[in-house]
Amino acid sequence: MSPKLVFYVIQFLEGLGMGSFFPIYTPWLEFHGMNFLRMGVVNFFYHISTSVFDPFTGHIADKFGKRKTFIIGQIMWTSTQYIYGASTKMGGFFLAEGVAAVGHSLKSDALESWLQNRLGEVEASRVMGRSRMLFTVGQISTSILAGYISAVFGMKIAWFVSGTFFLIATVLGSVVLLKAGDDLAEYSEPDMNEPDASLKQIFSLAVKNRKIVGATSLIVAYSFASKPVFMYWPQIVKYLGMPEAERGWAILMIAIPTMFGGLLAGHNMLFTRNKRGLLRILTLLGIGMVISGSASQLSMFFLGLILIEVAYGSVNIVMYGHLFNEIHPRHRSTVNSMISATRTLGGAASLLIMGKLADVYSPQVTLTLGGMLVLLTTVFYVRSKT
Repeated sequence: MSPKLVFYVIQFLEGLGMGSFFPIYTPWLEFHGMNFLRMGVVNFFYHISTSVFDPFTGHIADKFGKRKTFIIGQIMWTSTQYIYGASTKMGGFFLAEGVAAVGHSLKSDALESWLQNRLGEVEASRVMGRSRMLFTVGQISTSILAGYISAVFGMKIAWFVSGTFFLIATVLGSVVLLKAGDDLAEYSEPDMNEPDASLKQIFSLAVKNRKIVGATSLIVAYSFASKPVFMYWPQIVKYLGMPEAERGWAILMIAIPTMFGGLLAGHNMLFTRNKRGLLRILTLLGIGMVISGSASQLSMFFLGLILIEVAYGSVNIVMYGHLFNEIHPRHRSTVNSMISATRTLGGAASLLIMGKLADVYSPQVTLTLGGMLVLLTTVFYVRSKT
């Protein structure tokens, strides 16, 4: 089965699952009496667990097969939707976050690394960019449904509907992926002459590579600054006057710009797959966050959100492409997962710091602060290289 077709099918199915999950996650925690700091603590546990597991699970994917690793991770991730729907106390939430962390670590970067090894950097980037359209179609359709179900039947029912969508995605995605073939099968012996290395050896090689370290530092800044957007947007649109039943429609302002960001990066337009592209992403993110953070009307908040989501849609494709030639095919999942782990740590730190600021001031203040921080980081980074 064609790697392109397999990736397109899985991204569409993933969109169905993520669309049903996205609008109800933080409102569910808020419904159970959590302030922004306590939400941050719950999600901090997930982020720290993920960052610890990521390098090991990436190494497992390289050693034992990216397809199998992805499928196991998808099964675990699906189970968390049902755990969350059945939970009413912190213990249940932490259990769900723990299982989700292991599942996400197993599937994170495995599919993209498999695709890059099968198709090469240029074609894989194009496929990743185009797949955002299918992801977006799935995401929009189920997010609108999730918002309606949450308002009419309650969030507990919405969680089980979300789990059902993820279950469908897991079953169908596993079937097509297993038919697609191994990612290293078509490599010739000269391409694969680098011996297997331990996790410690791969880490040592990565930290000595200035290109990998430089890109990772920018990704960490992106993660720290942007985390409040993805945690607090449901509460912000509520404060700005959007009814709960209409909240699912807000996903249009998230999914469609994300799709365009992916298409631009996939075709190496504007967000070129190099350091300059990463800097443009950070600049656009910062501007968008300042606009949304200072907005007093939904229209201005969504204007900033559009810029933020265009940056979000392009960042992974640009990062994967920028570092493609720096990573050996046998080590691709391991190194990509190490970068993801560092990125996750940036997000984890943001959850605690920004969570406290959101309680003391407001969620929008954290957006403005994050935007200013990422813009300053970009300026200092550029000036340090000139």
